[in-house]
Amino acid sequence: MPKSKRHHFVPRAHLARFGKDGRVAVRWRGKSGLIVSGAHNVAVKGGFYETESGTDRASVEFEDRLARLEGLAEKVIRDSISSEQAPDADSEARLILATLMAVQLARTPESRARLLFSRSVLDYAAGREVDFALMAEYLEKIHLGFTPRENEVKGALIYVQELMDRNEVPTKTDAIIISLTGMREPTTALLKKNWSMEIARKPRLITSDAPVVLWRKQDARNTFRGMGIKNAEEIRFPIDAGHQLLLTQVLHSQFLGDGISALPVVADQSAGLVGSAEQ
Repeated sequence: MPKSKRHHFVPRAHLARFGKDGRVAVRWRGKSGLIVSGAHNVAVKGGFYETESGTDRASVEFEDRLARLEGLAEKVIRDSISSEQAPDADSEARLILATLMAVQLARTPESRARLLFSRSVLDYAAGREVDFALMAEYLEKIHLGFTPRENEVKGALIYVQELMDRNEVPTKTDAIIISLTGMREPTTALLKKNWSMEIARKPRLITSDAPVVLWRKQDARNTFRGMGIKNAEEIRFPIDAGHQLLLTQVLHSQFLGDGISALPVVADQSAGLVGSAEQ
């Protein structure tokens, strides 16, 4: 069986900006020491964009379209680093970066795992009935690593059973398509933020396998509600060791732009893939 091609889920060019001559210092999760590695070996997973069609055509299509977006974004990022300013509001440059950030938030292994939660439960069940006992077992042994609360088990069970009843439990191919299409809404939400550039005169910023970071002040309600682009108080995106984009809640009540007329990378509804708006 041929070995799956390794795919980047963080752009190689992004990683390289935090190193020198294509090499970066890396600390792996769960390990304390640093190693030096080529950027081409970091944030990769074998077959990450391979579909279940039996051919690699769709996989190549995903890679090509992501590469086009990353190429556009790379020039914008380098210009922003040079000027030490965030792209102007309503500019094509800001639209490109907002699209890149929306795609990046959706293409991490963690995002993929969330989309495939129900599929993972069914695979674990291996033909057994998906009931309260099985869900509690799955959450404790596989998903959480500790004993879940009763309400957590009930919520997860309702979610999975509803997908099963509608015959909508996603496959890996479904998850790839879902995560790389439908970018208009999150991109618009990012564009509505207040954008600025933070500068570290002594370069000390780092990146990770989830380089776009969402943050909000912790309070009791956070236990029961999720956090996304719209309700995050800050969104940080380090673009090299000395510069990061900071997106905050808009202080005025009306978004000055009129939304998006054309995304540099948008959903191709006929193929279910990410595609150029010019196609």
